[in-house]
Amino acid sequence: DLFRPILHPVAAATFTDAEGTTYENRFSHWTKPLHERILILAVDTRYPRTMFHANESAHWEPFLEDEMLSQAVINHYTYAQTHGYSYKFVVGRPPPGHDPKWVKVHVVAHYLASHDYDFVVYLDADESIRHMHLPFEWLLNRWNVTRRTSIVMAMEPVDEALVPTINAGFFVAQHLPHTKAIMDAWMECTKGELYAGCEKWKWDGTNEQHVFNEYLRNDYNPDRDNIRIIDCGEANGFPYPQWYDPVNCTGTFIRHHTVVKE
Repeated sequence: DLFRPILHPVAAATFTDAEGTTYENRFSHWTKPLHERILILAVDTRYPRTMFHANESAHWEPFLEDEMLSQAVINHYTYAQTHGYSYKFVVGRPPPGHDPKWVKVHVVAHYLASHDYDFVVYLDADESIRHMHLPFEWLLNRWNVTRRTSIVMAMEPVDEALVPTINAGFFVAQHLPHTKAIMDAWMECTKGELYAGCEKWKWDGTNEQHVFNEYLRNDYNPDRDNIRIIDCGEANGFPYPQWYDPVNCTGTFIRHHTVVKE
């Protein structure tokens, strides 16, 4: 009730941001608030120290790398509270012999299996939600997420080789049988039984993200909308670094603050 006066209508045809830019929404798959059936989820192997220690002060304006986790927790939690969504921050352990980034795949699968949520919205510690009063249901409509869409991810900026890839720092998983099949394959891939050679992605490179790009995004998208790939500008990038496209990848709705990039 506290936030109700400022919330944008879930089924509105347009949304105008604080800068006066209007965005259209051509779909109406989700017309009522899902409330606690949407889980905003953050998973990390680090501890958000500036959140829980009174003697440590966070600097909120510069998105500093060593304080980013605490800043992200505040952003994600406040957004969930504003809309009545569920929220969880999980400090997890990766599977033995795997890079820490793998932990998020297993935690997302765990909460999908609980049957408590229709959608699990995963955000990395360098991801922030830009428009706090804009319901996530509105974004699901804008991105044409149907009742059979299992996974939503955003494109990466085009690299020097012009290879189109997707980024797993933010993704949405809908509670569906096909989603379970995708998550199971994602978790099992590094055993090398489903796909020969997948074992190397336990640690190499962007590991869990590469597995999704290399193997799953095509093999588990039979209807072409089971895995919905959205434009980079919708939910990736932010208006600063030179390695991002300054026109098409500036984090319109979800911002990806990759302030450090090797």
